[in-house]
Amino acid sequence: MHHLFVRFQVLFIRRVPDMPSSKVAVVMRTKNRPLLLARALDSVCSQTYRDWILVVVNDGGDPEPVERLVRERATSADDRIVVVHHDRSLGMEAASNRGIRAVTSDYLLIHDDDDSLHPQFLEKTIQFLDSPFGSRFAGVAVRAVKVLEEIRGDVIVTLHREPYRPDIKTVGLAEMAVSNPVPPISFLYRRSVHDAVGYYDESLPVLGDWEFYLRILERFDIYYLDEELAYYHHRYLKTGAYSNTVVGQTDLHRLYDTLVRNRRLREDLAKGTFGLGALLAIASLHASAANAKKALTEEAKRSVVRQLRHNRVRRVAVYGTGEFADDLYRLLAHNGVETGVFVDSDARLHGKMFHGVEVVPLEEAARRGFRDFAVASFSYADDIAATIALAFEQWNLPVRIFCP
Repeated sequence: MHHLFVRFQVLFIRRVPDMPSSKVAVVMRTKNRPLLLARALDSVCSQTYRDWILVVVNDGGDPEPVERLVRERATSADDRIVVVHHDRSLGMEAASNRGIRAVTSDYLLIHDDDDSLHPQFLEKTIQFLDSPFGSRFAGVAVRAVKVLEEIRGDVIVTLHREPYRPDIKTVGLAEMAVSNPVPPISFLYRRSVHDAVGYYDESLPVLGDWEFYLRILERFDIYYLDEELAYYHHRYLKTGAYSNTVVGQTDLHRLYDTLVRNRRLREDLAKGTFGLGALLAIASLHASAANAKKALTEEAKRSVVRQLRHNRVRRVAVYGTGEFADDLYRLLAHNGVETGVFVDSDARLHGKMFHGVEVVPLEEAARRGFRDFAVASFSYADDIAATIALAFEQWNLPVRIFCP
């Protein structure tokens, strides 16, 4: 594995005299974001589990606000905060590694300065990893809540909250090869993992957490605790100190996603093995195909709407009751086209309601006078269109079919 080794100077490290080793070390990376840092410090200080030590790594930012915020929390933190200042920015992964090596602990958490924790995060995750069942896992990830917010002057305003990646129920290597569903704030892991897989790759300006998780999952398992115990904060700013890298540096994320995959695939090719590199390549191809199909499906829905509007259709029968039909119904309503009935070949659905609209067989739709049909399927559009056309030909009735 190729790493970029950087020379750096730590201006100073302030340690509490005779600081004991703690059960868990929280490493907090920050740079010139005092408003967010204050919230992050309070997030750790409010934990119900108290055997922790916090390492704040100021990665090239102004040291004065960091020192002031730490001093203000000296009592609530019981003087368990270590501050590391870099005279210039070394990057997120270098900051993580410096913080990890500054103290000793059994467990580790990377806590970015713009995220926050539920007060019971440490209590519940440590309790799990200390349990007989939890002892087989390298770490535990919890469900995160995505928090959309904005900065108004000196105030952080929450705009919206929703579960982050609600589809995730487990953390597997195959799923991680597609994309990273685990924000750093939601993952507590054993320090001993670093002895087995190494530290964070300092050559990566982004995606260092994803690359590290891949190395963990090559060797060990990660448990998923389905409780909302971490808050993953987003601000839709493209630039500035208060922006998110996942929002403001999307092009950089795409580039390094490709570079990490290429590197591991070349390692497989050099060894003549089918390993993680091959898995990453397959996952990338699968994701590309899925994204392409999604894009085609979305365009197919828009195509149906354009056809209906071009022909001045104001009321239509929609053939289908699946996901495509669900989205098409909303799109039609948004464009002023009424769905009069849904049509489905499944007799079990007949007479039931979908979006408050009755589901009927094709012949019933014809009997009610519907002559305009929108096909709500991408994969079976031609078959459905042929079924409608043949039936209306047999009934000697005119029909217009609007197909993706």
